[in-house]
Amino acid sequence: MTLPEKIGEFEIVSKLGTGGMGVVYLARHSETKEQVALKMMHAELVKQDDLRRRFVREARATMALDHPNIIRIRASFTVGDTPVIAMEVLKGLSLKEYLAQEGKLGIEETAGIFTRVVSAVGAAHALGVVHRDLKPDNIFLLEESPFVKVLDFGIAKLAKSGTLAETRALTKTGMMVGTPFYMSPEQAFGEKSIDHRSDIWSLGMILTEVLTGTLPTRADRLEEVFDQLINGVFPRLDRTEPGFPTNFADLVEKMLQRDPANRPADLREVYETLSRHAPEVESMRFAAAVAPRTFDEPTTGSGSKKAITPPPQSAEPLKLAPQGTVVMTSTPVSTPKPVRSEPPPSGGTVIMSAETSRETPAAKRTDVVRESLPQPAPAKSTWAWWAAAVLVIACVAILYTQLR
Repeated sequence: MTLPEKIGEFEIVSKLGTGGMGVVYLARHSETKEQVALKMMHAELVKQDDLRRRFVREARATMALDHPNIIRIRASFTVGDTPVIAMEVLKGLSLKEYLAQEGKLGIEETAGIFTRVVSAVGAAHALGVVHRDLKPDNIFLLEESPFVKVLDFGIAKLAKSGTLAETRALTKTGMMVGTPFYMSPEQAFGEKSIDHRSDIWSLGMILTEVLTGTLPTRADRLEEVFDQLINGVFPRLDRTEPGFPTNFADLVEKMLQRDPANRPADLREVYETLSRHAPEVESMRFAAAVAPRTFDEPTTGSGSKKAITPPPQSAEPLKLAPQGTVVMTSTPVSTPKPVRSEPPPSGGTVIMSAETSRETPAAKRTDVVRESLPQPAPAKSTWAWWAAAVLVIACVAILYTQLR
């Protein structure tokens, strides 16, 4: 197949690979010369609206996040009817490829990788983004800092009250949303109550595979996978791996509870346990996971070449979360740089970039982005109370007269 010379404003250098949804090229911007990985959807899939929405969803979901351990999207645009995503270029290999080489990993190495993964996914949960397809293929190991990137938010739930129906519609072609081996039971069986705790199950399953070299749900037939999800017994890690830390085994056992209510409430607990075994990573604070938020789908018409550019990425990203919780979304490996911020008013959600938090006066910060902040109820007029009192007295007087 002949390589295209140019796609949009990018000159094609070489082909990096082909996936189920599209082909990926190494490219450079014709003006800035910045290199990107250009992901272009397969031509035969473009006319399938559900798949096209999934492809575009990946860009929209990833652009909404600002975290060093989440792959960065440089631009999203269309060429004719074909959507294209320009991503940062990564050098390294996937966790799946690394496991194929190593078989299984030790506790400290696993903790070093997954503190970063959990930090990234926890930051997504704090913004209402549920990944829904966490697996070793979507965890990429880099040659240098920040060492880990979480990929592929293409089926992430970015929902408003009808979005579950939209994401479930992606299965109408017979394609299962997500990878069954790592799916939570509620996701595999199509329940409507899927939330961030589904990702917690998936991470627990990946941790089991990484630490033991085996995946409990792996089977040749889908029916067998479902049977494992319903009836399978997942042995505690400290019973299968001699000398395994009890607190780590407790954590994974809790992450793999079939009832989501029995799993960790959010990834804060997971991170705290992992970080005890990864001393080079500074402990971080997590905001509570929030209900999935609305991210409007792009409305550019067919044939549009207008790019949708992401917000600027800050070197020290910061998010202000509900109840004044400060969430450091960076994952420092060496000396951390302190970032100062003012807490938002309690009861609402204020989200801003690090740059904004430094430059905007504290008194005006809540005007940057305001969502569902409680407003005081309007005071009722005094005359209304007097009118009601007079009416009651008149009714009593009339009743008294009639009784006499």
